[in-house]
Amino acid sequence: VTSQESAEHQEVRKEEGKKAIDKGLKLKKRVQKH
Repeated sequence: VTSQESAEHQEVRKEEGKKAIDKGLKLKKRVQKH
C-alpha cells in the first residue's frame, strides 16, 4: 500500500465516521422528541 493510498483510505474512513455520527445524532434527537 502506498502512502497516498493509505491517506485516501483514512479520508474515506473519516467521511464514513462523520456519516455514522450524524445518523446517531439524528436518532438521538428523534428519540428525545417522543
